[in-house]
Amino acid sequence: MLEDFVELIFEIIFEGVFDASSSKKAPKWLRSLLITIIVAVSGGIFLLFLHIGMQKQDDTLVVTAFLMVFLEIAGFIHAYRKYKK
Repeated sequence: MLEDFVELIFEIIFEGVFDASSSKKAPKWLRSLLITIIVAVSGGIFLLFLHIGMQKQDDTLVVTAFLMVFLEIAGFIHAYRKYKK
């Protein structure tokens, strides 16, 4: 039950942050702040996966961490190109 609650909270927060950061109605400073929050959380998850993977010498976690970073960068490039049009 606690797992479902945490998942619901994170889903609401992240969906709200993603939607608000891509909305053209939101002020630019707010969108920048929200994107910074997204990057900080994603970076923290990357560092967590990397740290645990290196401690346990688990190559799967290290590869997963770098895959997350590459997907995040690709997503930002895609969003930037879409936003510039």
